Amino acid sequence: KDSKAPIEIRQSTVQAIGMLAPACTSVTQSDIEKTLERVAEDGKDIQEKNFCAISLAYVGAGSPEGSPVRAAAIEFLMKSTTKGSTHLRPWAGLALGVMSFQMDAAKSGLLPEVAQETVLAQFKKERDQANKSAFAISLGLMKYLKAEKDLAEEMKKSRDEELRGYCAVSLGLMGAREHREYISEMVTESKRQPVLLQQAAVALGLMNDHQVVTTLIELLNPPEGAQLAVLSAAATAIGFIGDHRSVSPLVELLGNARDFTPLGRAFAAVALGLVADKEQLPWNTKISVGINYR
Repeated sequence: KDSKAPIEIRQSTVQAIGMLAPACTSVTQSDIEKTLERVAEDGKDIQEKNFCAISLAYVGAGSPEGSPVRAAAIEFLMKSTTKGSTHLRPWAGLALGVMSFQMDAAKSGLLPEVAQETVLAQFKKERDQANKSAFAISLGLMKYLKAEKDLAEEMKKSRDEELRGYCAVSLGLMGAREHREYISEMVTESKRQPVLLQQAAVALGLMNDHQVVTTLIELLNPPEGAQLAVLSAAATAIGFIGDHRSVSPLVELLGNARDFTPLGRAFAAVALGLVADKEQLPWNTKISVGINYR
């Protein structure tokens, strides 16, 4: 509440208070929720206001089902998704997806369908590709299957590499396996588009489709002069999917200095490390989750 605190401190406290709120009393949760709403609307720093939306998702998900705090958080985020400032709208829409995902994980109720419909309507209406990507991921986190058709259409018709990738990930989060064939083609055709390559492969991993690993391993042995980013994306995707059947061909690739480039072999080693890692997510996830990356 100290308006004179350095902005970096304020951004971080906004994030922290959202994480701490679920452990508080209902009275304190209500005070936190109202404070976050006030800062989201009247704050001076754009990122501080954006972080408020995500913290409200934590507050809402951590409050009991049917509580006034959860209802107020959902109502505010819905209003901000459609009528908030240009900067806040995608964050509010994404926050509804985060809240839905956390509620589902904790088995503490479901997000009202009207909130899901709000995000879908904004996804269809939005023209900015980055903002549209945020709404796409939100729909995936919600597992809102009524959005599947719109996501698939956007994935196929858009010329924006990142939006197509995020639509694919969203479909992966929903488990919409009927789109596996098209997304597999995206992987094959993305040899010069590392962002799309990795997102499409992650989508297939979320769908438990491990056949793409063969294609990804082939990408680790490109002709000389291949993009470093493509090799990195392929190795990371193999590691995310984590299929045990990738180990033998990766070991073979790593040991074959005659037929494979040094860089390709190096990234085969990276992929092997990621596949064998006991953690499901990258090593730095525990450090980076919830960080004030600004």
